[in-house]
Amino acid sequence: MATDDIDEVAPSEIARAEDDHDALVAELAALHAVRERQVRASHAPATQRLYAADWQEFRAWCERLAPADPSLVALPASDATLSAWVASLAALAPVTVRRKLAAVRLAHERLGYPLLQVELPATTAALRGHRRERRETPPQPRKAATSELLCRLADACDPRTLIGLRNRALLLVGFDGAFRRSELVGIDHEHLAPEPTGLTVRLPFSKGDQDGHGATVKLLARPSSPWCPVNALETWVAASGNTHGPVFVALRRSRHCHAPGVDRLSAPAVARVVKQAAARAGVAGDFAGHSLRRGLITSAIDAGVPLEQVMQHARHANIQTTLGYAERRTASDAHPAVGLGLSPSTPPPPAILASNEES
Repeated sequence: MATDDIDEVAPSEIARAEDDHDALVAELAALHAVRERQVRASHAPATQRLYAADWQEFRAWCERLAPADPSLVALPASDATLSAWVASLAALAPVTVRRKLAAVRLAHERLGYPLLQVELPATTAALRGHRRERRETPPQPRKAATSELLCRLADACDPRTLIGLRNRALLLVGFDGAFRRSELVGIDHEHLAPEPTGLTVRLPFSKGDQDGHGATVKLLARPSSPWCPVNALETWVAASGNTHGPVFVALRRSRHCHAPGVDRLSAPAVARVVKQAAARAGVAGDFAGHSLRRGLITSAIDAGVPLEQVMQHARHANIQTTLGYAERRTASDAHPAVGLGLSPSTPPPPAILASNEES
């Protein structure tokens, strides 16, 4: 082919092609950044933090033991490595071990090394064995701050101080709304709306609403009660002087608490408030932030409130979750007392349990 038959490319066209290439590279990089953000947003912030910590823990474990066994590599992790790691977590609850393994799986998937269950027979068996070994020691739920206990906790808060007013409102509102810790501290003034019978709280999102559809929670006023959550909240708001942003804010370092801050109270702080109130009230038990939510649900079930109503107020997606909150005081309380000549309307005679003492 003659040289004259070859079309020469003008320098301007080459420059334009390079510019187009750079633009495409920049566009693709922007798409990758959006994708990474969306992938991270597929889990709640708290879950992201836990998964990140779990992945770093696994990597550190591999690095620490690698001098003794070079095959212990975090990425990609082998079945032998993962099963050995599960063995190192024997002291933890099964649910915690499963979460940690899920974090490692997720890290591998995002880095292009999917961990298929069929390729992890030893790890799957180790998880099953760990669960069987721990089945005799089921996790104990936090003590429920039921209505009577909650009133004692609220009374232990000093209403003469800002911190006392804040904590009292936090306890009563947390109980009445069956709020999770993150929901409770996430309430902003803009989420509150007065009603003739109380207040409504608009939750933009929650644990059971990861897609952000939102939920509305009712706080019921008790005008004649000294433990009215609406009154406690209004008293705290008036004392804090804040009308925008977080309702429950951290207080400045002064223990006299004459000046409220503007920073949102953290979720772990809710647990400290509950524990401290229980200690001041002289109430024994393993209390935590979840005690408020558990207390309302348990109190409602014990009072005979229809499960569907409790489920709706607690924002549960499954009624079995609601049933799991029912705290039965004794085995006798849980017995339906039917059959063998008995019915729910016919209580057993006192002697029925002691009438057959012969072995």
